[in-house]
Amino acid sequence: MKMYVLLCLFLIANQETKAEAVDEKNQEMRKLSLKMSSLEDVFTTELTSEFNQHLYQIFIRLPANMDKAKKYPTVYLLDGDITFPLIAAYQKYLELSEEIPEVILVGIAYGTDDWRKGNHRSVDFTAPSETASHYGGADDFRRMIKEELMPVMENNYPIDKQKQIVFGHSLGGQFVLLNKFRIDSIFWGGIASNPAIHNNTQFFLDAAEKSINDMPLALLHADNDAAQFKQPRQLLLALLQQKEDVKKIRIIEAQDHHHFSLVPYAYRHGMKYLFAQ
Repeated sequence: MKMYVLLCLFLIANQETKAEAVDEKNQEMRKLSLKMSSLEDVFTTELTSEFNQHLYQIFIRLPANMDKAKKYPTVYLLDGDITFPLIAAYQKYLELSEEIPEVILVGIAYGTDDWRKGNHRSVDFTAPSETASHYGGADDFRRMIKEELMPVMENNYPIDKQKQIVFGHSLGGQFVLLNKFRIDSIFWGGIASNPAIHNNTQFFLDAAEKSINDMPLALLHADNDAAQFKQPRQLLLALLQQKEDVKKIRIIEAQDHHHFSLVPYAYRHGMKYLFAQ
């Protein structure tokens, strides 16, 4: 019996030692990840909005060797939990190839993909819908960016106030469209990647007929997007194509892409279009 107890204690101690070693290794990996050159000039903060009481994780990537005497274009990335790490690395390549200028990237994130834990994208990015009752929080989200986030950015970083851009994919693309279908926009330019308007199509068809402002808009859509997104969007594209030259809208269909693969393609081609204006 005594030998059995000693054996159990030995096994427990051995497992605890292994667990500590694994935890120490994980800590080491987290430290190493911060040394990635594409993410070395990244800062983060939190913002709880007074307009919707939503908590946002804000990620900021600054240009390498940033000149504080210079003003930089700024890109606000919606769904920043995914788009920020993806675009932050890609942006470095685009700068090295001199396809687009250096920019400040601002990722607006939630810290989770789960709506039950605080991911409010389907509220924040959307216009009202008769079939999705939780839709319709875009006005408050827009006020958060304009009155809470933009002032923080402008007060702390060398931002060109005349060159602020919004990038959104899927429902995030819907939010970009909403900034085009207003009397004015808080952004200089917008990139809508596979905008999803399947739950409130008529709202956008009506909005496109009533008012479109002069914010340059790049709207990119994938040829292999899912039918539930593609078919409603085609109705809107038919309207927008009639206004493409007059209202600064560039529509690009990406070949051999699906709903999720489009993001880096949309960013690159959208940015090139905007900076050609």
